[in-house]
Amino acid sequence: MVVMMCWGQLYIKYLVIEKDYRGRGYGNHLMEHAFEFGKAQGCSFAYIV
Repeated sequence: MVVMMCWGQLYIKYLVIEKDYRGRGYGNHLMEHAFEFGKAQGCSFAYIV
């Protein structure tokens, strides 16, 4: 997963979960952590590409 800030906005790219670990909530956990990071940085918008 790549998470970066650009012009005050949060960009999320390349969320990849290895096949053996899918369906266990790891993707949700990573996305929640990324959104929390963005909120802490004052982001009001996230791009997911």
